[in-house]
Amino acid sequence: MLKTVPIPALALLILIGCGGGSSPTSPPTNPDPVATVAVTPALDTILVGETTSLTAMARTQSGAAVSSASFTWISGTAQVATVDAQGRVSGVSAGTATIRASAGAISGVATIVVRSHSVAAVEVSLPATKLRVGLTAQLAATPRTAQGAAVTGCTVTWTVADGAVASVSAAGSATALAAGTTKLTASADCGSAGTASGTLELTVDPSRIVAVGTGRMFSCALVEDARLNARDQGSVYCWGANQHGQVGDGTVTDRAVPTRVVFAGVFGGSAADANPSRRASELLVVGDEHACALTPEGAAWCWGDNLNGQIGDGTYTDRSTPVQVQGGHKFVALTSGEEFVCGLDAEGAAWCWGQGSDGQLGNNNLDDQLKPVAVLGGHRWTFLRAGEDNVCGITTLGATWCWGDNSEGTVGDGTNGVDRGVPTLVQGPTPGAPALEFSWLGLGNEFVCGLESGTGAAWCWGSNNRGQLGIGMTGGIRTRPTAVQGPNNVFRTLFDSGDDDNFTACGIAASAAEFGGPAWCWGDNGGGQLGDGTTISRNVPTQLATTESFLQILPADYHSCGLTTTWRIMCWGGNERGQLGKGVPLTANPTPTFVTFPAGAPISGGVASARRAGVVSGER
Repeated sequence: MLKTVPIPALALLILIGCGGGSSPTSPPTNPDPVATVAVTPALDTILVGETTSLTAMARTQSGAAVSSASFTWISGTAQVATVDAQGRVSGVSAGTATIRASAGAISGVATIVVRSHSVAAVEVSLPATKLRVGLTAQLAATPRTAQGAAVTGCTVTWTVADGAVASVSAAGSATALAAGTTKLTASADCGSAGTASGTLELTVDPSRIVAVGTGRMFSCALVEDARLNARDQGSVYCWGANQHGQVGDGTVTDRAVPTRVVFAGVFGGSAADANPSRRASELLVVGDEHACALTPEGAAWCWGDNLNGQIGDGTYTDRSTPVQVQGGHKFVALTSGEEFVCGLDAEGAAWCWGQGSDGQLGNNNLDDQLKPVAVLGGHRWTFLRAGEDNVCGITTLGATWCWGDNSEGTVGDGTNGVDRGVPTLVQGPTPGAPALEFSWLGLGNEFVCGLESGTGAAWCWGSNNRGQLGIGMTGGIRTRPTAVQGPNNVFRTLFDSGDDDNFTACGIAASAAEFGGPAWCWGDNGGGQLGDGTTISRNVPTQLATTESFLQILPADYHSCGLTTTWRIMCWGGNERGQLGKGVPLTANPTPTFVTFPAGAPISGGVASARRAGVVSGER
């Protein structure tokens, strides 16, 4: 009997029997797994700022390279070295960094040592290589490689060669202490990069004097204090004769070197006139045996001899330290004669005090005045200068007026013998000739000089007993302006002094500089005060025996002092009481010599700069 087979099973048997259909599919083959990652070079050293490239290789357990592997790069210390996606490493700072390359869960590492560049030198800098005494400036030190790259992470220490000239703090703050030159050294310890040092030479300039004045065997100077950070403000120093307290140090002992005037405040001013010659000569003035100075607020303070009330404090008592002039006036300029003083206020009004016996106070009265009185006439003045017993000024209209002693024709009105108690107009050089217009005036003992506006030509009038008019002869008087003669009679400024025995005038000639120039003097030279190296009097201008240029020249009786364009003082002539300021021995010197200020004086140097020029004669 036949056995029945189901159709599906039959079909299957047929297929099997006929060998039909496909073979079974093989399972996929997996690549050999990554067993290791190697990074080369495994150790490398680079400098800060340099780069290096690393490579990574993945291998199987059997050591076969896995070329299809991709890597992720990571720096374990990014502040030392960084790495990009291609394995390029950059040195950031000195140290050691581990760089890791990962292929999945398997990674390899390299060690990168980053070194600083070897330090070769230290660059030391200061905002300026000159400092004024008392000022402080911050030093900077930059360690550098031989290629000039800055090296970081160094410790710097500071030293100074001469601690008397300057000091320097641990943080590199330099302070100027006294005039001179010293070296400041920065030593850098840069660890693995080594050590190095650098040096800067610092100059602390000599005295920056802004005004000088001369009297009878004593001298004074206004010394700018740089610590005040204010132009033309500081202390007054005096030296020489001191029997009336005119040195201002609280004693009556002569001083052969500059000595600080005892004053709790600040002297100097903020005068608008930019010409340093004029500005300086109006902030500090010196009479026969007294001195006066302005404060920045315009108050006048005086000290020394007060025989005729020239101190202005309402008494006849000598003062060995400054006292304030009474009256509450605010002055912009001062000028002093032998035993009297005058001042200009901001409105151009003139005020005078002290001796009035020759009408020099301009109030039409011959009495002494113990505090300021107004000069009569209603004029407004732009320039005022006092001589021994007379005064001259230039008004806002450009006219020159004089008053006071006229025994030798110093008023300039064509007369002599009759004093003038109120301002009197100076006449022209000859009767009927128009009056000259002057830009600058200088007055001495019974003579006057002025510079003609526009030309700078010098004219003088009054007594000529020592050749002080500069007219090429000695003797006689001139009651009208007379032209100065000689090889140089054109000046920027003229200076003279109201000292009792001053018969010398000086002028500063023009030069290429904005202000100042070579100095010329004429007249009496008995003490060597002309500065030409002799004691021969001259009746025409004679150049000083020095190559220095000057802003001021102040002749007195037998000695003179000048302010140079480098803001230093030179003195020359007689030295009986130490008025040359050079200490002992008290020897005379007819050749200009620099005055040395004591250590610690708040002084420094520079070059004169401002905006205009003029003329004066040994003014007080």
